[in-house]
Amino acid sequence: MTLEDKPTEIKPVEVVDTKGMLCPLPVFKTKQAIRRVKADQVIEVLATDPQAESDITSWVGRNGHQLVELTNENGILRFLIRKR
Repeated sequence: MTLEDKPTEIKPVEVVDTKGMLCPLPVFKTKQAIRRVKADQVIEVLATDPQAESDITSWVGRNGHQLVELTNENGILRFLIRKR
């Protein structure tokens, strides 16, 4: 594998930890963070509220941002969101 073949790791400029928070706080905190960053920058959001998956995914789409990645490891949702 050459350097060109290696996937580029996305480095978020801000991490928003909403673990333990319930709706609507994960979306609210995500919205606040997106306002603080510049276009094309990525934030990472961590959440444990199962409803956050649909809430944040919907919010991202409605507001024209890009959901770069969504993972769920041991009940912790990890969103990488690019501001558009």
